[in-house]
Amino acid sequence: MRLKHVPNALCVVRLAMIPVLWVLALWQPQARLLFVALLAATFLTDQLDGYLCRTYDLSTPFGAKLDRVADDLLTLNTVGWMAVLRPELFRQYWPVLGLLLVGFATSVALQHLRFRRMIPFHLYAGKTANWAVGLFAVYTFLFGPTAWFVYPMAAIVAYALFEEIALLCTRRDLDEHVTSIFARRRPRDDGGSE
Repeated sequence: MRLKHVPNALCVVRLAMIPVLWVLALWQPQARLLFVALLAATFLTDQLDGYLCRTYDLSTPFGAKLDRVADDLLTLNTVGWMAVLRPELFRQYWPVLGLLLVGFATSVALQHLRFRRMIPFHLYAGKTANWAVGLFAVYTFLFGPTAWFVYPMAAIVAYALFEEIALLCTRRDLDEHVTSIFARRRPRDDGGSE
């Protein structure tokens, strides 16, 4: 397989792992360690495909959209696995998790209302949030929810959602490759600025 196809293949693997992880989650506790190991590997594929795209300039519009779909589905399914395997998380921290859900729903709604599509953001805050969610999920599945991990993870995710929402509300023509709300806009091909 040529290198240019590897990032998209990793996204497809991430999507294909979701039903496998559901089987393992529902087959617990015998498969709990295997579930956690595969979940960690699945989160790592996101980091690897992003690294390959940036390092070897392999990014494509289709790949960016596929990556966003795979990331969002993995995150949403992680919430489902938490509900099945660690329901105490929702009982103890429902206000925090509810606010994150509202932030996510707001971002998705704004993307569709303003741009009529999902925006494949490449924000540093989003990448950091993916790491935080992945580490939080692995730890929580193994040891249970703890306040010292819930609140920092929630703060990181909330900031990432805030950046998405702020960009969606303030930019008329959104550059999908923007890395931060504080990043300077890239010049247009015609030499003008955005």
